[in-house]
Amino acid sequence: LTILELSKIYVMRPYTRPNVWTSYVFSLTFSMSSFLMSQLSQKNLDRDGFVFWHNLWHLHPLAVTCIMFYDFFVLGEYDSSVALKDQEKKSTKPQLLSTVVMNDPMYHAKKNSRGTKTRKES
Repeated sequence: LTILELSKIYVMRPYTRPNVWTSYVFSLTFSMSSFLMSQLSQKNLDRDGFVFWHNLWHLHPLAVTCIMFYDFFVLGEYDSSVALKDQEKKSTKPQLLSTVVMNDPMYHAKKNSRGTKTRKES
């Protein structure tokens, strides 16, 4: 399960705020250190220490739930960077070369500086 949690944190990095992602990493780090401390307490036959550290290890899902609620309901959805990338992808439709040239302001500036006349002006 730790590998799944690590992969989830790795995959969600580009889609979350940096402080929220750091909170996820901190929560996982704290839970893993609590798990190691509970194993050490068990090895030393310290029942009270084992119960304390083992219970702290089980608080990880509660911490992640609090982080998720804070992220979604207090901070709001974090789609601004993704939405901008999607907008850029949608706006870059292939265009004909003639359309690109006709919309180019430099083309119109050169055309006006030559003093070209239309057929009606001639």
